[in-house]
Formats: sequence, C-alpha cells, structure tokens
Amino acid sequence: MLITISGTVQGLTFSTGYLQTTGTESNLQNEQVTRSNATFAESLASITDALGTRTEGGVVSGAQAADSDPNAPGATYGTTSEVGGVGGTVSSSSGSTSISFIAPPSDTGRADAAVVASGANICPPPSDVAETDGLPCAGGRMQQGGTLSSSLGLGGIVPSLGTATLATVAAAAGTPVKSFVDREAVSGQDGRIEVTASRNLGVLGIGAFPSGIAAPATFTYLLRMPAGYQDTVTSQAGTTTTAGPSTGTPTGNVQFWNGAGYTSLAPTAAGLNNLTSTATSAATIAGRAVVVTISVNAGATAAQPGTHQTNPSGSLRTDVDSSIAPFSATVHYVVTVDGVTTVDLQIALQLGTILTRGVYGQPPVAG
Repeated sequence: MLITISGTVQGLTFSTGYLQTTGTESNLQNEQVTRSNATFAESLASITDALGTRTEGGVVSGAQAADSDPNAPGATYGTTSEVGGVGGTVSSSSGSTSISFIAPPSDTGRADAAVVASGANICPPPSDVAETDGLPCAGGRMQQGGTLSSSLGLGGIVPSLGTATLATVAAAAGTPVKSFVDREAVSGQDGRIEVTASRNLGVLGIGAFPSGIAAPATFTYLLRMPAGYQDTVTSQAGTTTTAGPSTGTPTGNVQFWNGAGYTSLAPTAAGLNNLTSTATSAATIAGRAVVVTISVNAGATAAQPGTHQTNPSGSLRTDVDSSIAPFSATVHYVVTVDGVTTVDLQIALQLGTILTRGVYGQPPVAG
C-alpha cells in the first residue's frame, strides 16, 4: 500500500512525501535448472523538499537457492534469520510549522528458499506448516511492527492550531504479509506449481482535523478502515491443478464521513466509485479566522473487484493469474487563515495490487 502526500504548506519548501507498507515476493523456476528466491521489505517513509529527498526504512532482504545452473551456482538452501527493521522519521520544518513521515522501527521479516525442502531446509518461514517433500519452494513473511504515519504541525501558521494526523496505518498484530510458491508432485504427471499471497493491514485513517480546532461530533478521519484490511490470492499451474485462480473476498470495510456519521462499504464495492465526502470546521483562533476543509471529490475514488485468468481450463492450466486491486482515493486537505490558503495538500491512498501467477510449459514432443 502507498500513501502519497503532495502540495504546499506555508513557510515550508515541502513538495511531496509518501508512506509505503511492508511487502514480500516469492519466485520459483523449475526446469532443467531449479531456482527459488523470496524477498521482503520493511515499511518506508520518504520526503522531498528544497533539501532533496530523504528516506527512512525500506530495507530489502531475501534468500535464494539454485541447483545445477552453471552460470550462477549456488547453495541449494537459503534463509534469513529473523530480520528487524530500522524505521525512522523524515520531516520538513520551519519553526513550529512542520510535516513529518514516520516508519516504525520494529518491522520483522524472514525468507526461506529451497531446491530440496526437507530436514532443516524448510519453507515457508515458521510458524506456517513446513514443506518437507523434497521438492523446491520459497516463502517470505514481513510483519509491520508499529504505526506508519504522517502528521502536520501548524503552530507556526496559527498559534494553538496544533497538529493534524494526515495519514496513519497501524500494525496488523500477529498477521504479517506473506508470499509462498511450491512445487507439488503427482504420480505419473508433471505435477503443478501453487502460488499464494496474503496481505494484512491494520487500522487506517486519512484526514484528521488539527488538535486545536473542534471536529464534528463522532468524526475521527474523513476516510477510515477501523477493522483493518485482509486479502488473499492463489494460482495453480501444471498438469493436475485442483483449483482455478482464486481471489477470495477482501475483509475490512472502508468508511467515509457522510456529514452525520460514516457510510461503510466493502473495499471492492461499486459504490466506492466517484464517492464524495466533505468535513469542515471553522473557528477564531488567536484572533485569526481559521477554516479547515477535508474532502473527497467526485472522480477521486475508484474500486474494482478481484480479477483472475486461466488458460486453458480443466486440470491442465498453462498460464494462471489472480489479483486484487481494491479501492483508491484522494483526499484534499485545505487550511485557510483570514481567507488566505495556507495549506493545500492532496493525500492519495492506493492499496495497490496483490498478484499471483503460475506458468507451465508442456515438454516438447520427441520426433
């Protein structure tokens, strides 16, 4: 998932910044040469202003294994020990005005890749059930360890206006993102490859009012997911596939402010397309007329159901993919002081695509 914030803040040279959640990827090639690898990446915070671009977090680690490749010989088993993230904060500031992006310091991940899964050479990472069938596999796991967030400090624009949370993504405790690919043998057949990926996000919020101005009753964020988000996709390819591509049903509702409370929709619901939402608060603070408007305009939201494709059909499948690309939205965050715009930001949320793909090539016929 990616949250990008861009625009202007009075007194700052800030132009853009983003938050990126954890991720993982697993791959397996099983032909004359067998190669398997898995990687994982910790969450990332980045900012760009007149000083340039700075980032914290985003470290990528991985494991790989290979057998008889003469051009790239390698170990038949690779693993990473449990790796901890570094996290950190990047910010643009001037006096009491600031915008900050924070990546948590306690993400943890692991990757395992095997040409022959057996004994101590296992995958996927524990505590998932280990493959010990003597066939290749690869798996990665990454657990977000804390809250990924961005905040706006407005004390330098109007004293006592306070700080606003622009975006926040909590950790989904105990439910990491995962990827896994596995070769499965079938007697008298070539067998199949199975690829699975799952994604878990914690409680999410986009667009809160500054702490120094009253929000509407029951308002927390203009856009929120109070129960987090989960989805899973699976693809099988080969001569004896037991199931077609699957996208599952994403869980966790998207909620938009409707003026009196929240409208709740599924993350792939058609009702998320071209949805509108606005919240406004006005007050006199330190003798200044302050208006904060947080809105989603028509055309700034979109959603689509999961997609899958298989070729051909039946138990023989040569090219199978499955994906989910749930909702995206852009929130407009504006602060005016005495009629002059002092903050004008676009907060773009993209849950991104989760994808699995399996490809099987039939052996050539002799003669």
